[in-house]
Amino acid sequence: MTITPINASAVTQAIEAMLTGDPTLNTLSNLQVERSEPLNDQPSRCPWLGIYRTGVQLPSHTLGMGSGYRLQQVGFAIFAQQSHPESGSKCEELLEALVQQTLSVLLSDETLQGNVDVLDQVAVTYLDYSQVQNAFMQTAIIQAIGITRVSGG
Repeated sequence: MTITPINASAVTQAIEAMLTGDPTLNTLSNLQVERSEPLNDQPSRCPWLGIYRTGVQLPSHTLGMGSGYRLQQVGFAIFAQQSHPESGSKCEELLEALVQQTLSVLLSDETLQGNVDVLDQVAVTYLDYSQVQNAFMQTAIIQAIGITRVSGG
């Protein structure tokens, strides 16, 4: 029996395609979407979305289903960043609009282009409020787990 879990990179690739293909996100001037690249530290590169894997778990799912029946959990994080030259509150408003639309993209296709069955534990954490190169810069992290069934055949 061969058990083949889903590829975590396929999940992040699907997220990247979903975000870059979203018409509303495409209206944001100079939006940069990157996958598995170093975190952005430059306000001039905002708005910015960085997509990262956070881990994979393969707990057994149901007793009595036979060996190899697992519920794969692929964790990922999307770092969302915005900047504003004059105000932290204006930066917050820009970041919230970016987070809201990013969540809308994810929740509108919880299968992530057919790579998982459903998203779980979707959460937003606000990580950083800073002033960099005379600009206000804020970061939020959108985290979720893609869940799918895997089994041997």
